[in-house]
Amino acid sequence: MRERLRRVLEFWREHVFRYRALWGLAFTLHLLFFALSGILPFFFKRVIDAVTVLDPRLFALWIAVFLGTEIAQVVLLYTRGYATRRLELKVEQDVQLAMYRRFHTAPYEQALKTKAGEALQRLTSDVPRASPLIVKNVAELVGHIVLVVIVLSLMFAMAPLLAAIAVAFVAVYTVGFRLYGKRAPALAIRRQEAEARYVATAEEGLGALYSVRVQAGLRGVMDRFSRALGAYLREGFALYKLTLLFQGGFTTLITVGSEVAVILTGAWLIFRGEATVGTLVAFSQYINWLYVFVGFMSGFAAEIEPALVSLGRVQEVLSWPEQWTVEEPQVPTTVPDHPYAVEVRDLDFSVGGMSVFRGLSLRVERGRMTAVVGRSGLGKSTLLNLILGLYPVPPEKVFLFGRDVTEIPLPERVGMVAVVEQEPKFVSAGGSLADVLGAPEERIREVARKLGLDDFVQDLFARDLASAKLSELSGGERKRLGVLRGFLREAPLLLLDEPTAFLDERTAATVLDHIRTNFPGVTVVAFSHDPLVCDRCDTVIDLERGAPPG
Repeated sequence: MRERLRRVLEFWREHVFRYRALWGLAFTLHLLFFALSGILPFFFKRVIDAVTVLDPRLFALWIAVFLGTEIAQVVLLYTRGYATRRLELKVEQDVQLAMYRRFHTAPYEQALKTKAGEALQRLTSDVPRASPLIVKNVAELVGHIVLVVIVLSLMFAMAPLLAAIAVAFVAVYTVGFRLYGKRAPALAIRRQEAEARYVATAEEGLGALYSVRVQAGLRGVMDRFSRALGAYLREGFALYKLTLLFQGGFTTLITVGSEVAVILTGAWLIFRGEATVGTLVAFSQYINWLYVFVGFMSGFAAEIEPALVSLGRVQEVLSWPEQWTVEEPQVPTTVPDHPYAVEVRDLDFSVGGMSVFRGLSLRVERGRMTAVVGRSGLGKSTLLNLILGLYPVPPEKVFLFGRDVTEIPLPERVGMVAVVEQEPKFVSAGGSLADVLGAPEERIREVARKLGLDDFVQDLFARDLASAKLSELSGGERKRLGVLRGFLREAPLLLLDEPTAFLDERTAATVLDHIRTNFPGVTVVAFSHDPLVCDRCDTVIDLERGAPPG
């Protein structure tokens, strides 16, 4: 419990109390609403008593007080909701922006552990689910406690015997609530974990629509989805059954029993002249408020547990260190005059506990085309990511143009290296090719002409390339667009990850020949196993042999 409270307080300090004025307003409005709700039945008792004694002046006074209080209560009902929701939306926006940034800036190995489906669930589900912890849960909890204190105080003042019955009811309920609270947290956590697995499984299957069709894998993908869905529904239903048993069974039994006891006892006190009709009417309303309190506490446990679990998942993401914080690359105005663009010296490197390189050493000559080859699993992609800086490396192991990469500021390091991904991804800020590539049309046409892609680019300029259309480009179109984007960066070092992937042999040969001819001085490193690439490179580095042949 102490650890949970610490997490909530930390969340408030970092994300909520920057809006402390709005938080204080929402909290105060909640308390005023519940305070008036506790006093209102007492005023109504006065109205009934005035009618009973046939005193018009007393009746006019108390009916005015009652109606004024009721109007104020209604106003508070909506203003507290408005202030609360406004605060929740502000905090949700801040938290989602911070989480989205963390997914992009966290260490690469950490980011790889989180699938897109789970990341989306944390953004779109966990943040809203944790939002009641901002003010609503605590304000309503404190408000209901204030309400019960007022209610019990007035009840004991009006009729101690009836109040004692109500206290006994609350005491019995508390025992049941404690038993319920022992099982609800574990069930809520299990449901949350099952939901995360269900969303990740669905996202994985939907992302493999083509493979499922051509590989006739419908049975397998449906079986996986069915198991994940079934587990999620079972865990959710287990929590629902426990809540239903508590709320629908135990709570109803206690509530009905207390109401019957209060009505019968109240009638007996009226016949004895120890209570008035107004007292019994007020008590019936107070019993209703106690029932509301019971319902709130029942629902509070069911709501607070998932909210705390979601808060933990949100804070886990927010606790990731920010490593990749490059807003814009800084292309160096001058590049050190060094014979080697890339140099690796006696590097040992492991990923996930598995050794990838042992004593790796290699050199990439400046201004030349070099192919890095090797069978799958030898570390071509890992080496590319090491050069990019996605994996941390020890000092004096990897050098760019003679400079130790650990001493190069990250924005400058990113500016020195352009990458053509094996499967390029694009995010469009608008609907034109210039928006997609982040360069003016004239510059795009110039670079496309040097790459032999001028006809392809002319066709793309005629299209609407909003984000919804980018996914409709074929693999070959995205690959050519990725090559174009890479050379638009004007970086002194260009890394090509499987440059011929998704391209037919003729197109691939044309692009490679144009790169070799029209971009002198640019160091190009192609990570590939395609002979078409190796034949057009000046040097071939075979990772399996550990050094350039010959």
